[in-house]
Amino acid sequence: MRNHVCYFIKNIPDMIMNKCQTLAENDMDGLPGLKKSFFRNLISHCELHELTLHFFISYNHEKAEGKRLDIFFAFCGEERDVENVYQFLERPSRGGFILQKDSDRARRVESQSFTAACTLTNLTQQSEGLYFVSPWEMNEDARLIDMIHIMESLSEDSAYRVDIFPKLTERTLDTFRKALTALRQRVGDSDGGREVLRHYEYWLRDTDPTSVYQFHANIYAFGNNARHAQLLLRAAASEALQKGEYTVLDVSSGGELYPSSFDLFHGFPCDADAVCYTSEHFPNPIRFWPTLFTPEEMVPFFPFLPAKLPWNF
Repeated sequence: MRNHVCYFIKNIPDMIMNKCQTLAENDMDGLPGLKKSFFRNLISHCELHELTLHFFISYNHEKAEGKRLDIFFAFCGEERDVENVYQFLERPSRGGFILQKDSDRARRVESQSFTAACTLTNLTQQSEGLYFVSPWEMNEDARLIDMIHIMESLSEDSAYRVDIFPKLTERTLDTFRKALTALRQRVGDSDGGREVLRHYEYWLRDTDPTSVYQFHANIYAFGNNARHAQLLLRAAASEALQKGEYTVLDVSSGGELYPSSFDLFHGFPCDADAVCYTSEHFPNPIRFWPTLFTPEEMVPFFPFLPAKLPWNF
């Protein structure tokens, strides 16, 4: 039976500082690689055990000062498989996380209720009637500190959630290949058409298992005001992106996915087909293109925050 298991982070390792301590002074070019390596390994473990991975930052304004912020992982799948990934996270060589199951804290975050949800996706663009998604250029040192400060300033319950669905289906890849073949026959000498073709070719290159791969992902903010949820995601994007276009969508305005009131775990156990944003401009199943990401694009939205937070939430 698939269910979700939460692991709260007691100490949050500063991945950058850990790397500084282990690299020689003349090897600082490798500094951002630790976060990406850790993230790739974590995704690989989840794919191996058929788990979905979720990261949360939850702010409860009614709790006592110093206890308002909860940062935790959740894994959806068989509990015995979750335990294998938990052991991976606990190894000192993986960054020194101290994780704990805490049933009281789990019940507390699960009891939070929201009326607004927004999602951040890559922007669907158009050239000469052809649609495409451009890759993002990322800030590898992003910590989403501004977003968390905004949570505090709003003085209401809010949350940030990232859903990772590691397994990319062969059907999706086949659809991209067919679309690419059709585009090559269609674009001719058009500059705009060749630009779109380049984006399709770039995406397929990034799904080559010998290089990097992509996966479905959601980036959500929750609150009781859609404008506040949008503000949180725009703050996250402003820090995480160096270059690239994005859009923030209100997904709670009456649809079936998010009713008038819902909790932080609404939609669990998660399935990419059920919860990922889709674009009507692309054929099925690549309608999910705006929510397909590489590890490099996802790491800044999946922050490993400093061990000593610079505030007393």
